[in-house]
Amino acid sequence: MLTIVPAASGLLAGTAAIALLDAAFQVVGAAAGVAIGYMSYVAALHQFPCGVEILSHDLTFWLCTVGAAVLGGSLLRRIEFTLFVVATSALGGALLVPALAILVLSRIDSRFLWILNPESRSEHASSPFIYGQAIGGVVATILGVQFQSTPARRVHAERTEFFVQARKPLLVQP
Repeated sequence: MLTIVPAASGLLAGTAAIALLDAAFQVVGAAAGVAIGYMSYVAALHQFPCGVEILSHDLTFWLCTVGAAVLGGSLLRRIEFTLFVVATSALGGALLVPALAILVLSRIDSRFLWILNPESRSEHASSPFIYGQAIGGVVATILGVQFQSTPARRVHAERTEFFVQARKPLLVQP
């Protein structure tokens, strides 16, 4: 009995850890999907309103964010490693824009805060105070992908080489 309890506890904890890891990947994918959907809404899709208001936002906003969240969550569970780099970069790029607008750019000019207000954003869509920040978010996403993928390829190649070497037999029959 004393040997079964630790083994069963270990199997239960391992199963829970794997399930939580899958859930964590899905949550990160959904957050990245929301970030990409919101950036696409801010950049271009806000010009195509549906005319249906839900919680003081147009249906186009909800389709962009929720649809991209569902797609991002399901994709990240399927293609974990490669898409995780893109997802975290997109999430970082999307969160960098409002943070910079509030903490840094608003001290220079208050018009940089237009990107945080949906009503003024549609009025001033052609303003460099809006599209400049959207372009900055896209550039930050691209730089994040580049920064994360270079070391990741090297680590992936080292792991692959390690497992190839580990599969070679230690003793060879003459």
